[in-house]
Amino acid sequence: PSTFVYSIQDLEKISALAKAYGIATVIDNTYSTPLFQNPIKFGIDMVIHTASKYLGGHSDIVAGVIVGKKETLTQMIEKERALFGGNMDPHQAWLLIRGMRTLPVRIKQHQESAKKVADFLEGHSKIQRVLYPGLKSHPQYELGKKQMSGYTGLMSFIPKGSTDEIMKFVKNLRYFQLGCSWGGFESLVASISVGKSDEENKRNHLSNNLVRIHVGLENVETLIEDLDRGLSFIKSC
Repeated sequence: PSTFVYSIQDLEKISALAKAYGIATVIDNTYSTPLFQNPIKFGIDMVIHTASKYLGGHSDIVAGVIVGKKETLTQMIEKERALFGGNMDPHQAWLLIRGMRTLPVRIKQHQESAKKVADFLEGHSKIQRVLYPGLKSHPQYELGKKQMSGYTGLMSFIPKGSTDEIMKFVKNLRYFQLGCSWGGFESLVASISVGKSDEENKRNHLSNNLVRIHVGLENVETLIEDLDRGLSFIKSC
Protein backbone atom coordinates (compact mmCIF):
# COMPACT_ATOMS: atom_id res chain seq x y z
CA PRO A 1 0.00 0.00 0.00
CA SER A 2 1.26 3.45 -0.93
CA THR A 3 2.29 6.08 1.58
CA PHE A 4 -0.44 8.14 3.30
CA VAL A 5 -3.39 7.02 1.13
CA TYR A 6 -2.78 3.24 0.89
CA SER A 7 -3.67 2.69 -2.73
CA ILE A 8 -2.79 -0.87 -3.75
CA GLN A 9 -0.88 -1.77 -6.89
CA ASP A 10 -1.67 -4.98 -8.79
CA LEU A 11 1.73 -6.64 -8.41
CA GLU A 12 1.04 -9.52 -10.80
CA LYS A 13 -0.08 -7.22 -13.63
CA ILE A 14 2.75 -4.75 -13.05
CA SER A 15 5.30 -7.56 -13.08
CA ALA A 16 3.91 -9.06 -16.29
CA LEU A 17 3.88 -5.69 -18.05
CA ALA A 18 7.43 -4.87 -16.94
CA LYS A 19 8.80 -8.28 -17.97
CA ALA A 20 7.28 -7.89 -21.44
CA TYR A 21 9.50 -4.83 -21.93
CA GLY A 22 12.57 -6.08 -20.08
CA ILE A 23 12.06 -3.71 -17.14
CA ALA A 24 13.10 -4.68 -13.62
CA THR A 25 10.60 -4.12 -10.81
CA VAL A 26 11.30 -2.98 -7.24
CA ILE A 27 8.83 -2.66 -4.37
CA ASP A 28 9.03 -1.21 -0.88
CA ASN A 29 7.39 -3.86 1.29
CA THR A 30 7.96 -2.15 4.64
CA TYR A 31 4.25 -1.68 5.35
CA SER A 32 3.31 -5.33 4.95
CA THR A 33 6.51 -7.01 6.16
CA PRO A 34 7.46 -10.44 4.78
CA LEU A 35 4.79 -11.97 7.02
CA PHE A 36 1.86 -10.29 5.25
CA GLN A 37 3.07 -9.91 1.65
CA ASN A 38 5.66 -11.66 -0.53
CA PRO A 39 6.01 -9.64 -3.74
CA ILE A 40 8.54 -12.02 -5.30
CA LYS A 41 5.76 -14.62 -5.52
CA PHE A 42 3.93 -12.19 -7.83
CA GLY A 43 6.98 -11.77 -10.07
CA ILE A 44 8.55 -8.64 -8.55
CA ASP A 45 12.34 -8.70 -9.03
CA MET A 46 13.56 -6.92 -5.92
CA VAL A 47 12.05 -6.12 -2.52
CA ILE A 48 13.27 -3.53 -0.04
CA HIS A 49 12.37 -2.95 3.60
CA THR A 50 13.07 -0.10 6.00
CA ALA A 51 14.24 -2.37 8.79
CA SER A 52 14.13 0.58 11.19
CA LYS A 53 10.36 0.08 11.29
CA TYR A 54 8.54 -3.24 11.85
CA LEU A 55 11.53 -5.54 11.42
CA GLY A 56 13.45 -3.77 14.19
CA GLY A 57 10.28 -2.87 16.05
CA HIS A 58 11.76 -0.82 18.88
CA SER A 59 12.58 2.54 17.21
CA ASP A 60 16.26 2.23 18.06
CA ILE A 61 18.06 1.36 14.81
CA VAL A 62 18.58 2.72 11.30
CA ALA A 63 18.74 -0.13 8.81
CA GLY A 64 17.54 -1.39 5.46
CA VAL A 65 17.08 -4.72 3.69
CA ILE A 66 17.33 -5.63 0.00
CA VAL A 67 15.95 -8.97 -1.21
CA GLY A 68 16.47 -10.33 -4.70
CA LYS A 69 18.32 -12.81 -6.90
CA LYS A 70 21.78 -13.79 -5.77
CA GLU A 71 23.50 -12.64 -8.96
CA THR A 72 21.95 -9.18 -8.71
CA LEU A 73 22.77 -8.72 -5.05
CA THR A 74 26.30 -10.09 -5.47
CA GLN A 75 27.04 -7.42 -8.07
CA MET A 76 25.66 -4.74 -5.76
CA ILE A 77 27.71 -5.98 -2.81
CA GLU A 78 30.96 -6.34 -4.74
CA LYS A 79 30.78 -3.29 -7.02
CA GLU A 80 28.29 -0.77 -5.68
CA ARG A 81 28.06 -1.09 -1.91
CA ALA A 82 30.83 1.40 -1.21
CA LEU A 83 28.86 4.09 -3.05
CA PHE A 84 25.77 3.69 -0.87
CA GLY A 85 27.20 5.00 2.41
CA GLY A 86 27.60 3.35 5.80
CA ASN A 87 26.72 -0.14 6.92
CA MET A 88 25.17 -1.36 10.14
CA ASP A 89 27.58 -1.77 13.00
CA PRO A 90 27.54 -5.12 14.86
CA HIS A 91 25.43 -3.77 17.72
CA GLN A 92 22.71 -2.50 15.37
CA ALA A 93 22.75 -5.84 13.56
CA TRP A 94 22.25 -7.58 16.90
CA LEU A 95 19.34 -5.26 17.73
CA LEU A 96 17.73 -6.05 14.38
CA ILE A 97 18.05 -9.79 15.02
CA ARG A 98 16.49 -9.24 18.45
CA GLY A 99 13.55 -7.43 16.86
CA MET A 100 13.03 -10.13 14.24
CA ARG A 101 12.58 -12.73 16.98
CA THR A 102 9.36 -11.05 18.14
CA LEU A 103 8.10 -9.91 14.72
CA PRO A 104 5.25 -12.47 14.35
CA VAL A 105 3.85 -11.68 17.80
CA ARG A 106 4.17 -7.92 17.37
CA ILE A 107 2.66 -7.81 13.89
CA LYS A 108 -0.33 -9.87 15.01
CA GLN A 109 -1.01 -7.38 17.82
CA HIS A 110 -0.52 -4.33 15.57
CA GLN A 111 -3.08 -5.81 13.16
CA GLU A 112 -5.66 -6.66 15.82
CA SER A 113 -5.44 -3.26 17.48
CA ALA A 114 -5.40 -1.31 14.20
CA LYS A 115 -8.56 -3.02 12.97
CA LYS A 116 -10.39 -2.04 16.19
CA VAL A 117 -9.13 1.54 15.88
CA ALA A 118 -10.09 1.72 12.19
CA ASP A 119 -13.61 0.42 12.96
CA PHE A 120 -13.96 2.98 15.75
CA LEU A 121 -12.87 5.86 13.52
CA GLU A 122 -15.05 4.75 10.61
CA GLY A 123 -18.10 4.81 12.87
CA HIS A 124 -17.31 8.18 14.49
CA SER A 125 -19.50 11.13 13.56
CA LYS A 126 -16.50 13.50 13.36
CA ILE A 127 -14.55 11.41 10.85
CA GLN A 128 -15.16 11.97 7.15
CA ARG A 129 -13.14 9.02 5.81
CA VAL A 130 -10.73 6.33 7.00
CA LEU A 131 -7.94 5.10 4.72
CA TYR A 132 -6.93 1.59 5.78
CA PRO A 133 -6.60 -1.41 3.42
CA GLY A 134 -7.96 -3.75 6.09
CA LEU A 135 -11.42 -2.15 5.94
CA LYS A 136 -14.03 -3.55 3.56
CA SER A 137 -14.81 0.05 2.60
CA HIS A 138 -11.36 0.36 1.02
CA PRO A 139 -11.94 0.61 -2.76
CA GLN A 140 -9.26 -2.05 -3.43
CA TYR A 141 -10.08 -4.35 -0.54
CA GLU A 142 -10.43 -7.45 -2.76
CA LEU A 143 -7.10 -6.81 -4.50
CA GLY A 144 -5.48 -6.36 -1.11
CA LYS A 145 -6.87 -9.70 0.06
CA LYS A 146 -5.45 -11.35 -3.06
CA GLN A 147 -1.93 -10.07 -2.42
CA MET A 148 -1.76 -9.64 1.35
CA SER A 149 -2.43 -12.06 4.17
CA GLY A 150 -2.80 -9.34 6.79
CA TYR A 151 -2.57 -5.63 7.64
CA THR A 152 -0.40 -3.66 10.02
CA GLY A 153 -0.82 -0.61 12.23
CA LEU A 154 -0.50 2.32 9.84
CA MET A 155 -3.55 4.22 8.59
CA SER A 156 -4.80 7.69 7.73
CA PHE A 157 -8.12 9.45 8.18
CA ILE A 158 -9.77 12.76 7.41
CA PRO A 159 -11.51 14.40 10.37
CA LYS A 160 -14.31 16.88 9.88
CA GLY A 161 -13.94 20.39 11.32
CA SER A 162 -11.67 23.35 10.79
CA THR A 163 -7.89 23.24 10.47
CA ASP A 164 -7.49 24.76 13.95
CA GLU A 165 -9.79 22.16 15.47
CA ILE A 166 -7.98 19.29 13.81
CA MET A 167 -4.63 20.61 15.04
CA LYS A 168 -6.09 20.82 18.57
CA PHE A 169 -7.15 17.20 18.22
CA VAL A 170 -3.65 16.15 17.14
CA LYS A 171 -1.81 18.15 19.80
CA ASN A 172 -4.04 17.08 22.67
CA LEU A 173 -3.63 13.33 22.20
CA ARG A 174 -1.93 11.80 25.24
CA TYR A 175 -0.87 8.37 24.07
CA PHE A 176 -0.34 9.06 20.37
CA GLN A 177 2.97 10.90 20.31
CA LEU A 178 3.79 13.39 17.56
CA GLY A 179 6.16 11.71 15.13
CA CYS A 180 6.68 11.06 11.44
CA SER A 181 8.07 7.54 11.73
CA TRP A 182 6.15 4.32 12.41
CA GLY A 183 6.58 0.58 12.86
CA GLY A 184 7.86 0.69 16.42
CA PHE A 185 6.12 -0.27 19.64
CA GLU A 186 4.72 3.22 20.23
CA SER A 187 1.62 4.87 18.79
CA LEU A 188 2.29 7.99 16.71
CA VAL A 189 0.32 10.72 14.98
CA ALA A 190 1.31 13.10 12.17
CA SER A 191 -0.76 15.90 10.64
CA ILE A 192 0.32 15.10 7.10
CA SER A 193 -1.66 17.66 5.09
CA VAL A 194 -3.41 19.74 7.75
CA GLY A 195 -2.96 23.45 7.22
CA LYS A 196 -1.15 23.09 3.90
CA SER A 197 -2.35 24.80 0.75
CA ASP A 198 -4.73 23.11 -1.67
CA GLU A 199 -2.04 23.34 -4.36
CA GLU A 200 0.59 21.59 -2.24
CA ASN A 201 -1.76 18.81 -1.22
CA LYS A 202 -2.94 18.32 -4.80
CA ARG A 203 0.67 18.16 -5.99
CA ASN A 204 1.34 15.39 -3.44
CA HIS A 205 -1.94 13.59 -4.26
CA LEU A 206 -3.22 14.16 -0.72
CA SER A 207 -6.61 15.14 0.59
CA ASN A 208 -6.82 18.22 2.80
CA ASN A 209 -6.74 17.62 6.56
CA LEU A 210 -5.24 14.12 6.28
CA VAL A 211 -4.03 12.76 9.63
CA ARG A 212 -1.87 9.63 9.83
CA ILE A 213 -1.57 7.41 12.88
CA HIS A 214 0.46 4.36 13.72
CA VAL A 215 -1.31 2.05 16.16
CA GLY A 216 1.32 0.72 18.51
CA LEU A 217 1.35 -1.98 21.15
CA GLU A 218 -0.35 -0.08 23.96
CA ASN A 219 -3.72 -1.22 25.28
CA VAL A 220 -6.12 -0.69 22.38
CA GLU A 221 -8.99 0.51 24.57
CA THR A 222 -6.69 3.20 25.96
CA LEU A 223 -5.80 4.29 22.42
CA ILE A 224 -9.45 4.45 21.37
CA GLU A 225 -10.33 6.50 24.45
CA ASP A 226 -7.44 8.85 23.61
CA LEU A 227 -8.72 9.38 20.07
CA ASP A 228 -12.29 9.83 21.27
CA ARG A 229 -11.24 12.44 23.83
CA GLY A 230 -9.10 14.22 21.24
CA LEU A 231 -11.96 14.35 18.76
CA SER A 232 -14.04 16.21 21.36
CA PHE A 233 -11.94 19.29 20.48
CA ILE A 234 -13.72 19.34 17.10
CA LYS A 235 -16.86 21.37 17.77
CA SER A 236 -17.98 22.66 14.39
CA CYS A 237 -19.56 19.47 13.07
